[in-house]
Amino acid sequence: MAKYDQPPTKKLQRAQIVGGVALESGFTRLRYAVRGLAGGDQQALEQQRDEEIARRMFAAMGQLRGTALKISQFLATEQDLVPEAARRELARAAYQAPPLNRAVARRAVQAELGKAPERLFAKFETTPFAAASLGQVHRAIEHGTGRELAVKVQYPGIDESIASDVDLVRVLIRGLRPLSSHRPEFEAIEPALAEVEQRLYEELDYRHEAEVGQWFRANPIHEQVVVPEVVPEFSSRRVLTTELLHGQHLDEWLASGPSKAEVDRRGQIFAELFFSSMFHVRRIHTDPNPGNYLLLPDGRIGLIDFGCTDEVSLAVASFFGLCMRAYMVGDLDGVIAQYQRFGLLETDMDAATRADIHGRLECSREWVALTLGPQRVDFGACQEILSKMREAAMALSPAFKRSMPGVMFVTRAFVGLFRTLRAMKAEVELNRLVPDVEFFRAMQDQAEVSR
Repeated sequence: MAKYDQPPTKKLQRAQIVGGVALESGFTRLRYAVRGLAGGDQQALEQQRDEEIARRMFAAMGQLRGTALKISQFLATEQDLVPEAARRELARAAYQAPPLNRAVARRAVQAELGKAPERLFAKFETTPFAAASLGQVHRAIEHGTGRELAVKVQYPGIDESIASDVDLVRVLIRGLRPLSSHRPEFEAIEPALAEVEQRLYEELDYRHEAEVGQWFRANPIHEQVVVPEVVPEFSSRRVLTTELLHGQHLDEWLASGPSKAEVDRRGQIFAELFFSSMFHVRRIHTDPNPGNYLLLPDGRIGLIDFGCTDEVSLAVASFFGLCMRAYMVGDLDGVIAQYQRFGLLETDMDAATRADIHGRLECSREWVALTLGPQRVDFGACQEILSKMREAAMALSPAFKRSMPGVMFVTRAFVGLFRTLRAMKAEVELNRLVPDVEFFRAMQDQAEVSR
């Protein structure tokens, strides 16, 4: 991959990159349309077109980094929005990007930690082995112990460009719109853009990520989940050093040909990780892109990025739990009661309104029955689950009076779990991971007391 001295930070420079790829994508669509008129395999031509446009978009996002890479990661998980060829290319942004010039990376470490990396570490590889949205990751060896370390270095000047990037990324997203069979769904990306902007400002301070990583290590979620140890003496606002975990990202691991039994076992770990985070630890990853996980050779799963997490309040956890339990037994009036309790629906609805809400809730009842029923769920055979969840959300959202704080992040993490399980085609058991009604009622009572 080509190297860059540092990401362009001036608005005009970044706009030129976006404008260039938008123009090239337009010419690419026109060129393939002409080829289609001349005959040939239409499906093959469309796939080639999608791949070419996606490569151009990835190259642009790799140069812009920051917000652009975050959006790239987001789009890579939106399999209902983005053509498969484009999704595969964009998914590379979860852990790949053009590396910084070696001298720039070296200066960034020295500016933050006070010494050149070759003095801080027994060995420091100036060529990164992975990329994050805000930085790139270098291998290093600790003096004395020989411990392998991962040193994440923030891209210089990235904080100067976040505000304007959201508008620029919209231009890139429009390049995908004509390729999608779900064009109206692109409107759903708008709230995500605002969320990404807000979260990026939080993620700029690696000291916060270090604190969260230490918290997750001190509060184990699952015996088969590994959290790398933070090395505080080599960490700062723009540099984060942890022990190095050796493993594969999900796509790489699946490409290695694991057995069906191992796929199912790891899929069950992913499921248990989410439900334990949600209902017991009450702190979740809100950025469910595959770059945040490593599948380790010993069968465990590593969590390697804590820049985007969120605490789940007692109120939100009990709300989700009681809604799930009501859906699981087909008690739609019980679901309505929970929505009313949190002010999402009117408390004095008439019979016609209640009947309308019942109809809207039916889509949600269907996907809950598919996933949280008494049987094991084969995500390889139930590829329609995500589309059913999307239909349910679209049917119900017009009825809500307002949004509930904290719900969007949990929903995103929940959908992220299902996307992962669908990509794995894993067969898992989910219903036993939802605690009983008494558990959630006690949690709800505790939430009332703590108000």
